[in-house]
Amino acid sequence: MSGARQTGKTTEIFKFADKNYEQIIYVNLADKKQLESFESAVRNTSDLFGLIQYCRESDNAEFCNLDKTVLIIDEIQESSDIYNSIRA
Repeated sequence: MSGARQTGKTTEIFKFADKNYEQIIYVNLADKKQLESFESAVRNTSDLFGLIQYCRESDNAEFCNLDKTVLIIDEIQESSDIYNSIRA
């Protein structure tokens, strides 16, 4: 989702996710600590291990690979590596 800053985009995404998913994994890449942790966890992995590792090291709940799990990456423009890796 794109648009002007501070208009409620993240709030709306959370409302949607809360109604449609059982587990929400949230990463805010504007937070330097989360950015470094997420980049480190997912670097050089081709499976979900990096996401499992990130959840264990962050404030997120234990990762469950279910259809009812959603990953929200906020401020993704802060990391061209992450942005480009999910585009592929």
